[in-house]
Amino acid sequence: MNLILDKHLHSMNGVTRFVSLCVLLLTLGTSISADAQIYNGPILRCRGSLDNSYNTFTKTKKGRVAFLGGSITYMHGWREMVMKNLTKRYPDTQFDFVNAGIPSIGSVPDAFRLDHDVLSKGDIDLLFVEAAVNDNGNEKTGASRLKGMEGVIRHTLMANPNTDIILLDFVFQPFVDMLTKGQEPDVILTHERVANHYLVPSIRLDLDIFRRLQKGEFTWAQFGGTHPKPFGHSYYAAAIERLFDSMLINPKASKPHEIPEEPLNRASYYKGQFLDIHTIKLAKGWEIDEMWDAPEVIQQKSDKANSIDPANDYVRVTTRKGFSKVPMLVATKPNKKLKFTFEGNAIGIFCVAGPSAGIIAYRIDHQPWREYDTFTQWSNRLYIPRLYVLGDRLESGNHTLEMYMKEAHNPKSKGSTLQIRQFVVNK
Repeated sequence: MNLILDKHLHSMNGVTRFVSLCVLLLTLGTSISADAQIYNGPILRCRGSLDNSYNTFTKTKKGRVAFLGGSITYMHGWREMVMKNLTKRYPDTQFDFVNAGIPSIGSVPDAFRLDHDVLSKGDIDLLFVEAAVNDNGNEKTGASRLKGMEGVIRHTLMANPNTDIILLDFVFQPFVDMLTKGQEPDVILTHERVANHYLVPSIRLDLDIFRRLQKGEFTWAQFGGTHPKPFGHSYYAAAIERLFDSMLINPKASKPHEIPEEPLNRASYYKGQFLDIHTIKLAKGWEIDEMWDAPEVIQQKSDKANSIDPANDYVRVTTRKGFSKVPMLVATKPNKKLKFTFEGNAIGIFCVAGPSAGIIAYRIDHQPWREYDTFTQWSNRLYIPRLYVLGDRLESGNHTLEMYMKEAHNPKSKGSTLQIRQFVVNK
């Protein structure tokens, strides 16, 4: 290439040669810069410190470590490997490990359930957080992704400024596709912005795995895809070990983490909490099933002839752990209005959306009626946990929510039902 370039430049006069060279170098510089962004950017973002948890583990000989995220956190894999590593690093320490992973949900539900599922367990010394994969599909705007992740991190530090937090950016196929084109996933950039604002260390596992795939160390199938095989989980765990090694070379005395005076978004859900369904005055057409479970539904025929066994043509649509044999507020009839007052600047429902998930009509403080179709692409086979924010950026104070189920429903849905596990508010 250098020989061709020399001949090309030699054939030009001085001014033309100079201009051409500048344009070429600018072009090459842009290419190299884009390359560097993907291939040479750091995997470990060693912001802030992990000194507080280190000192607690080594001096008190006790520690509480929580894992907050979706299915990649909930499943067996990197979480157990990290637990094993911590036990080896601190053999005299008695650990309490909290698995707060729930498949299918991201940072917005995490922000509202943080109190109930994590902080209620006691002071958290070290918190792992991941939500990029599910936020990419569940939350369509950068604002909602930011409000969710900032809600988790700011709320955690407000509850206990001594808590160390580590943000994990996991990988799945759409992220690989973006990185291949030189793009970085917007959802990860948003989460990293929050981590940067609060000086939270993070690991770009999406970059780590992408680079290894590019180098041919293994294939996507060998790694295991979105829900990795044990082989893939070992890479996640190894990166976390590298972060520990990098940040604990010279641990210092414990001190509270600084909380920025202003949040990135004042509407972030950092005061999110559950509003118990038992506190709501019920109207006709609504009832609480104290031991709700997914009803049996008729099995759908597949493309294969005679694929249904007549003796077993009813199946139970699956549920997530924690969302069956629990109290649920159920809409039993359409067009029956539920009305109640709440306090806060945001209101939503944490529900399960199954085969008969319907359309909610609702309004806040006598504003115009709006609609929300709760049916999802997964609803035919799963009562999938979903948190729908019905209103935020409200003035702080008391507000009134009115809602009912419409008779009409999504053409793919089998009915107009709704099962609410909890209402959520941001106080």
